[in-house]
Amino acid sequence: MALLRAHAGEHLLLGVARRSMALRDTLLLGSDVIVPRHYRVPQSQQQHAADLMSVAGDSISRLVSRILDELVLPLQDIQLDSSEFACLKAIVFFDPGTLSYGDDTLASFLVQVAGTGFWRHVPSQN
Repeated sequence: MALLRAHAGEHLLLGVARRSMALRDTLLLGSDVIVPRHYRVPQSQQQHAADLMSVAGDSISRLVSRILDELVLPLQDIQLDSSEFACLKAIVFFDPGTLSYGDDTLASFLVQVAGTGFWRHVPSQN
């Protein structure tokens, strides 16, 4: 449970990045909500100042741009497939350096196994 709590944010971002890889300048959230890079509040909603999207529109746009630039575009560039993505998630999940959750040796071993699986898979893609 400690691992899940420690890495929930990373896994949410990785999931958004993976779902968004087929799109251009757009994030696809888990709830099938599409958020474009340059979010602007629609004219019909501008009079509702209490609306979260109208208040936070610029912040959302900056966040979307950062996720696209730092996660989605690099994943698109290397054409990450499902097996490689699973290895990446395992490496993030079992990172022994981020949390003291008991057995660092086991975590290091699991990261090594995921990395080995990843590097065995990569040559088969060429």
